[in-house]
Amino acid sequence: SPHLPAPNCKPLFGSQVLAEQMSSNTLQQPMAAMKPMGALQPMAMLGMPQGAQFVHTSNFASSDQWAPSSEAQCWPSEDSAVLPHSDKSATRRRRRQRAVQQDHRFRPLLNSGSSTPDSVLAHNLIELLSSEGQNASTSIVAAVDILREEGVVRRLAFQPAGCRAVQKALEVVDRKSAVQIAYCFQGIVSEAIKSPHANFVVQKIIQELSSEEVRFVVEEISEASLDFACHEYGCRIYCRLLENAAGDAPTSRLVDELLLKSDQLVQRHYGHYVVEAILEHGLPSQQRLVVELLCKDMCAYSRSCHSAHVVEKALESSDDRQLLVAKLLALPADELAALARGKYSPIVLRALQRVSQEAAEKTQELLCSSSQPLHSRGQTRRHA
Repeated sequence: SPHLPAPNCKPLFGSQVLAEQMSSNTLQQPMAAMKPMGALQPMAMLGMPQGAQFVHTSNFASSDQWAPSSEAQCWPSEDSAVLPHSDKSATRRRRRQRAVQQDHRFRPLLNSGSSTPDSVLAHNLIELLSSEGQNASTSIVAAVDILREEGVVRRLAFQPAGCRAVQKALEVVDRKSAVQIAYCFQGIVSEAIKSPHANFVVQKIIQELSSEEVRFVVEEISEASLDFACHEYGCRIYCRLLENAAGDAPTSRLVDELLLKSDQLVQRHYGHYVVEAILEHGLPSQQRLVVELLCKDMCAYSRSCHSAHVVEKALESSDDRQLLVAKLLALPADELAALARGKYSPIVLRALQRVSQEAAEKTQELLCSSSQPLHSRGQTRRHA
């Protein structure tokens, strides 16, 4: 049933009889005397012809006026709450169109003249990419269309909120779209790795895609392998490569080149994290190269601030840990006691004792037979 007309409704067409009916006392009575919307009166009681409908007269008069219509089809405007009852499919079609328009409501934010900050765009994209339910696929497609705009991915990736939006996109979109997003970084991988925000996007690319799909990432990293491996953010890229693609040929070649300078890498502030990742995820041949390097000067590497952690990881993860165990247990008792008194080397001895019961007993025996004290002057024994 259509809504009741406002008291000031006026005819747009019809005979004088219809005009007189419209000016009857029924329509001129105050609003307070009229029945509420829930109790609609028959059209004849309102003085209206049977089958008459109401349309918005914004094209003819002020927007708050309504006019009756006697035509068969009298469609409301898009803003009207009155929908035609004779065509339910048209109603559903309008709903779907409005849903699509709602999903694309962020497209104007990409205009070059827009003053909307990228952080707002990023949060809106995350909202679209996190959609659930029936409209989830439509929302994701809308977000991908936005990210395909020229320069959008690169601009967002170097910003705090924007990098999270790009990472979310790499997680939820289809593989083909993910590869397209990844290739937006071709030629700028070095800059992205050094960025405190974009480096997370590069890590996500490595986690979601294979090295064969994004071969350019490994190729650009190899141009400055040692510098990146010792970089605050670059070491993370190497760790992700070893965790997700250690067996791939491009990654294997990259790590082999890096191991040529492993003696420098194990003693660098961030470089030792890469060597630990090699011991945990690298190929057996690569792990053996690291262990052989450590065996060359076990005491020196055990005393160093950074390489001591590498020795600990080798004793915990490497398949060749028995080489290290034999090397450590072959040390003189006094030298082993000196390691126990060191600042960083005690973590090596604790890892040695965790290898096996036999290694723990042998270590304790050597330490007890030492003529040197196990604690340096001023160093107190920690009570259990």
